[in-house]
Amino acid sequence: MKLSTKIILTTGVVAIVLGVSIIHAISKKIDPITDAIKLILESFKTQKITTEYKTYATEIKGTNRLQLATLKTQEIFTRTENLDYVWGLLKFSASVEISAPVEYTFYLELNDGWKFLINDPGNTQVTALDVYVLAPPIQANAPAIHVSEWQIKDGETSVMIDEGEMKNNLIRELETICQGGIREKIEQVRPTVRDEVSTFVTTWFVENRFKDSPIKPRVAGVYFEDEALPSNVAALLKLSQTETIQQTPNAGQNL
Repeated sequence: MKLSTKIILTTGVVAIVLGVSIIHAISKKIDPITDAIKLILESFKTQKITTEYKTYATEIKGTNRLQLATLKTQEIFTRTENLDYVWGLLKFSASVEISAPVEYTFYLELNDGWKFLINDPGNTQVTALDVYVLAPPIQANAPAIHVSEWQIKDGETSVMIDEGEMKNNLIRELETICQGGIREKIEQVRPTVRDEVSTFVTTWFVENRFKDSPIKPRVAGVYFEDEALPSNVAALLKLSQTETIQQTPNAGQNL
């Protein structure tokens, strides 16, 4: 008796929901059957959302780098595809645009060739020596594209072009596109990196190494490996290389 009562009640609820749904659909002048079914399903819907996060360490590798500058940009990427049929009589086109913040970090390799040239005037009354720093070339880490903040906008649309595939192709190319502009970005941060190298050498080398010395070196200039040197610095470099050869025993016997 209890089971039959429960079935009757359940059937009655479904019938009521169905009737109300159909009346609602008709009053809104929309497809009564389709929308009535949707409303019934919504009435009995249960939902469970599960978010999982897994991480695997694939490689741990030490790096000996001096990170010196960060550049934050807002990049806009656009992809357009055009299709022509019947010798250009039928034309179709579609486009998509992605706007995203991108962060670039720049560094110098500490294990690469660093040189410190000292301009010693040979005067005992001098209280400071000019030091010229020759540093490795500026390099950049892989661009960090902030995907959580990007905005995707559809431009032209066409039934003849798969816009989803076009969008996915653009997303896959984003890092490569950003890498293509690295050289320009390096030129933007070059003055900042130069100043940071000067500060680093002064703070961590000169002020500690020559703390109690009566003659303290001072950083007079910083130059990178891919830059042309001023004539006075080039002369110092040549002189230092000559002195190194002369001080090396039997330097010319292996030539």
